[in-house]
Amino acid sequence: MQTLIDGGSIEIRINQELRHSDINRHLSEDFWTLLLFTGCLAIAKPVGDRKYLLRIPNEEIRDTFRNRVQARFSIENRSFAAHGLKLAEAAAWGNASGMADVLAPLLRIYVSLRDTAAIAPAENCCHDFLSALFACASNRINDFQSNAESGDGCADIVFSSGNNPNRFGVVIEIRRAAHPEDMLNAVDNALKQIDERKYAECLRRMRCRKYYAYGIVFCGKECEVGGGKLREID
Repeated sequence: MQTLIDGGSIEIRINQELRHSDINRHLSEDFWTLLLFTGCLAIAKPVGDRKYLLRIPNEEIRDTFRNRVQARFSIENRSFAAHGLKLAEAAAWGNASGMADVLAPLLRIYVSLRDTAAIAPAENCCHDFLSALFACASNRINDFQSNAESGDGCADIVFSSGNNPNRFGVVIEIRRAAHPEDMLNAVDNALKQIDERKYAECLRRMRCRKYYAYGIVFCGKECEVGGGKLREID
């Protein structure tokens, strides 16, 4: 959706025989097909085998999409904002299981994680969702950064919390797993990447001496969160 709002196109396989009963299947191709058939999206060009590049046809519809997304995933949506605050609280206490408890029910309410038909990497959907949640917790966290250049790469999400001398940081690496049985290994690999690429280095600029590292892995409608041990910044 963000790609469309930014003026880009997404590659979608169209369900040319869409029926009203199909909507209950909650398939991403049916959702995008419905938007196309109702005129909310337009074909930019065909790419073969029922696949098309779709775009938002005009600025009026783009503004409507933008306003709806902002209303649903912002601090103005009190329910969504409350979940963001709970997630930030759990992260700030090193509570990985508490973070998973916040995220698990939200995956069914707010996002279809099968909606990865865009050309962008599959993790982007999860990344944007988490960023929206943490953006609602501005009274609990500071210095929020997404894709922050740090160490030998870019950390998915970093922020600080607390005041000197008790200020600490949080580093989050996000992954997608193809199968549920792969999730725990993916969490371990995410935490390993945080260490090997020295993602915590950017926290020095935030005057943090310690930090929590988390690996968050999504698979369909499930998530796994690992980490939460308070670490010293080398």
